[in-house]
Amino acid sequence: MKQAPASTTGTISRRPMWAVRAVALAFSALVAAAAGFAFAPRPAPAFAATQALPTRVAINALATVGTRLVAVGEQGLAFYSDDGGAHWREAQRQASHGATLNDVHFSADGRIGIAVGHGGLILKSLDGGASWREAAADAQSSEPLLAVRAASAQQWLAGGSFGRLLRSDDGGASWQRVDIGREDRHLYGVAVGSGGVWLAVGERGLMLRSADGGRSFEPLPEVYAGSFFGVQALGPARWLAYGMRGTVLRSDDDGRHWARADTGAAPSFFGALQRRDGAIVLVGQGGAVYESSDGGRRFVPKRAGGRLSLTSVAATANGALLFAGEGGLLDDAQRP
Repeated sequence: MKQAPASTTGTISRRPMWAVRAVALAFSALVAAAAGFAFAPRPAPAFAATQALPTRVAINALATVGTRLVAVGEQGLAFYSDDGGAHWREAQRQASHGATLNDVHFSADGRIGIAVGHGGLILKSLDGGASWREAAADAQSSEPLLAVRAASAQQWLAGGSFGRLLRSDDGGASWQRVDIGREDRHLYGVAVGSGGVWLAVGERGLMLRSADGGRSFEPLPEVYAGSFFGVQALGPARWLAYGMRGTVLRSDDDGRHWARADTGAAPSFFGALQRRDGAIVLVGQGGAVYESSDGGRRFVPKRAGGRLSLTSVAATANGALLFAGEGGLLDDAQRP
C-alpha cells in the first residue's frame, strides 16, 4: 500500500522583504545598463566601402575631355577614366537628389563640363569630370533634360521634354528659358556647328535652327514624320540627324536642306560619333553599330541584333571605341 506523502503543514521559511527588494533593484539596474549599451553610439564596423561599377548600371552618355573619358547614367552616377576605359573612378557629386543623368558635354577647351538629367538637374564640373556640383534643379518637376552642348566655355544650350530649351551665357552658372513655341514636343538632341549655327531635333520630325547664337529658333520644313533622337555637326555647314527606324538625314548647307542617307533596314539610332579620320559611327537599338566612310551618305552594319540597346559611343586616345547603354560600358570587343 502506497505511503501517504509527508505533511506540508509545517513552518515555511520566508526571505526578508529587504532581500527581495535588493534582488529586484539589481535586476532593474541590469536591464537599464543593457538598454543603455544597446543604444549607445559606437563606431561603425569596418565594412568595405561599396562602389558603383559603370559596367553594372545603365550609362546614358559618354564624353571626352583631353584624354579622359567621362560617363554618366542612372542614379545620378558619374565616372571617369584616365587610361582609355581600362579602369574607372566614381566622380564626387554634390546634388540635392540622385536623378538619372541623360547627357554630358565639355567645352572645347575642357574648362567646363555640364551634365543634365531628370528633374531639370544640371551639374557642373571644373576639374574634367572628377567632381560635380549642382548648378540648377527643379525638385517639383520630373521633366527631364535630355541633351546639352556648348558653343564655348560660356555659351551652352540644354534641351528636354515638352519643348524645354535652356540657355546659359555664363558657363552654366545661370540658365534662362528659350521660347521655341513647341511645348507639345520633346527635344532629344541639340548641337552647334563650327559656324555658330545651332540645330535642335526631337519628337515627330521636329527640327529647329538658330543663326543668332541660340537666342531664337525657327522651325525647319518637315522632312520626316518620325522622331529624331540626335543631331551631329560634322564640319563646316555639314550635319547629320538620326532617329527612328534607321532614319538618317544629312545636310551640306547648315540644315536648310536635307537628303536621306542609305542605311538599309536599320533599327533606331540613339548616339553618334565622328572619328578622327572622318568616319561616322551610329549606335542604337539592340546593340546596333553602323558606320559610314563617305561622309554619311551610306551606312553599313558593323554589328546588329541583340537584347540591350546602345545610347552613346566615344573614342579613346588611341582610337578604340567605347560604347554605353542599358548594360553599362562596353569596349569594342565586348559590345553586344
